[in-house]
Amino acid sequence: MITATNLSHRIGKKQILKNLEFSLAANDFVLIFGPNGAGKSTLLKLMAGIIAAEHGGIFIGQENILHYSKKKLATQIAYLPQFDEFNLPLLVKDILLSGRYPYQSFFRKYSRQDYEIFEKTVERFALADYLDRNMQTLSGGERKKVLLASAFIQDVPLILLDEPLNFWIPPVPCRS
Repeated sequence: MITATNLSHRIGKKQILKNLEFSLAANDFVLIFGPNGAGKSTLLKLMAGIIAAEHGGIFIGQENILHYSKKKLATQIAYLPQFDEFNLPLLVKDILLSGRYPYQSFFRKYSRQDYEIFEKTVERFALADYLDRNMQTLSGGERKKVLLASAFIQDVPLILLDEPLNFWIPPVPCRS
């Protein structure tokens, strides 16, 4: 599904990734671990087409993702960054529906399929009570949940999550 060949990238003078090679198939589930500054977020941004590699490339099938339009790439890949810098006063339902944007033409409204995917995702993520709330009124964890749901609404074969649990705090057992 997605392949990296001879992938290298630097930020300033610092080599972040060097000659990285990998291939991910449909239904693969991959976790990337490493210390801070190791290049995990950079790799995800490269895979999402947000930044271009210094050398090598990322391919979906035989096509370099740099040859995809942003809209076409958004039908293949959803990306959830580690930091939520969302500052627009939009309603949750509008954020969720925006995940269907890649499938819209300039004049076309949302289709029945768009609304079916929307409704299933709202139910799956238990977001019905959030739909008419402004994103700016949500807690960090609630916002992350909404943005994660919007990635699923995008209905793509590849979802890239950069530190998806950074607002999740595991329960601490109580001692009696």
